Amino acid sequence: MNNEVVIRLLDFARDDFGELTDLIQRAYAQYIPSGVVFKAASQDEVTTRRRCAEGVTFVAKLDDLLAGTITLCVAQPDESIAWYSRPGVAYFIQFAVRPEMQGRGIGSLLLRHVEAAARTMGRNELSLDTAETALTLRTWYRNQGFEEVSTTKHPESHHQSIIFSKRLD
Repeated sequence: MNNEVVIRLLDFARDDFGELTDLIQRAYAQYIPSGVVFKAASQDEVTTRRRCAEGVTFVAKLDDLLAGTITLCVAQPDESIAWYSRPGVAYFIQFAVRPEMQGRGIGSLLLRHVEAAARTMGRNELSLDTAETALTLRTWYRNQGFEEVSTTKHPESHHQSIIFSKRLD
């Protein structure tokens, strides 16, 4: 065991979407007891695959074990969140770290990797949204340099979300 985290692009042909879906479900399901129910806590493999294809998906591996994932996106013509359509903005979705591996810096590594990828794409701002009631996540994002900039409500969601953004220049 070398305990080195390796971040690489998701391989749609070779990576196990069952394993990836399980990781995402478990990472988001841990918020259910506090009353925050994310769609990702119950998404199926088809949804995972579709959401990964919405952008550029990275996976983190630790000793050949899938440890985390994040998908970097730019606005599409039918983008439902106006903030994400602003010039220079990239955003991320499906950001998850295996619950038993949280607190080891894997999420921070994935986030820094996505920030660098967004810069490479010519983007100068990185955004995300999370449930208004997900207080621990909101604190974590603020500690990563993100600021709360707006609110939104996804059509398929039952909760209000906070949009966070961070300048990359």
